Amino acid sequence: KDQKAIEVTQQQRDAARKQAAEALVGEKEAQAAERKAEQEFRESQQQAKTSEAKEAKSKQQAAAAEAKDQKAIEVTQQQRDAARKQAAEALVGEKEAQAAERKAEQEFRESQQQAKTSEAKEAQNKQQAAAA
Repeated sequence: KDQKAIEVTQQQRDAARKQAAEALVGEKEAQAAERKAEQEFRESQQQAKTSEAKEAKSKQQAAAAEAKDQKAIEVTQQQRDAARKQAAEALVGEKEAQAAERKAEQEFRESQQQAKTSEAKEAQNKQQAAAA
């Protein structure tokens, strides 16, 4: 009876040891799985940060390109405005030159007319003097 009790107790101890060993293995596997999950979480966090940084850089580059394009548009607009102003000034200058030319021609015709009138008067005076 004692021998039987010893064997039963021994079997219970063996079963308990086996159960403890299995529990230990299960604990180690659970810890390994937990470490793996934590590692994957850290990696995904790092990837998210990297993606955010890339996106922010892309947005910054797009904003810089847009600002550069805007500046180029403004410079082109300023150049157009300057060219229009220059063209308008040249047109005004051309009109002023034409007006001055017409005035000079008018004055020349008037002086020619005065010269003819003076010559005619002088000829008339000479004729009258000769007649007298």
